[in-house]
Amino acid sequence: MKEQERNIHFSPVGYSFLLSVFMILLLVVFSVLSLSTSLRDQEYSKRNAAKSTAFYEANTKASRILKEIDEIFVKSVNLKGALTQIESQDGISISDSKDSENTRDRRYQNLISYTVVINSNQNLSVLLGARTNADHKPVYHILKWKEEPAGSWENNNKLPLLRSE
Repeated sequence: MKEQERNIHFSPVGYSFLLSVFMILLLVVFSVLSLSTSLRDQEYSKRNAAKSTAFYEANTKASRILKEIDEIFVKSVNLKGALTQIESQDGISISDSKDSENTRDRRYQNLISYTVVINSNQNLSVLLGARTNADHKPVYHILKWKEEPAGSWENNNKLPLLRSE
C-alpha cells in the first residue's frame, strides 16, 4: 500500500486572526511605553518648575536687598556712612578688598556680600564692590551674582562591586 501524503493547509482565517492579535499586542506595548514616558516627563517637569520657581524667588529677594543698598548709596554723601548703614542690616557682610584673593576685587575699597538661600542645596551669592568716584560720591559695582552649592560634596558612596574593598 501506498502511503498517502497528507497536505496540511491552514485556513486564511487563522492568518488574519494571528495578525490582528499581533497588532493588538504591539499597540498595547507601545501605549504602555508612551504612558510611562509621559509620566516620567511630567515628574521631571514638576521638579524643574519647582527649581525654577525657587531660583526666581531667591533672585527677587536678592534684587530687593540690592535695591535697599542702592537707596542707601544714593542718599549717602560718603562711603563710610553708606557702609555703616549697610552693615546694620541682617545677612550683609562688609570686608576690606585688600584681603581679597582676586586682583579684580582690589580695585574697590570695600566688598559687600550677601547670600540668599534658593533651596537646601543651592544659594545665590552676591558680591558688590564699593568705592568713591571722582566726585567723592559712593558707588558700587556688581562683581558676582551667582548660583552656588550650599555645601561641599563628598564622594563617600561606593558601588558594591565584586572583589572591591
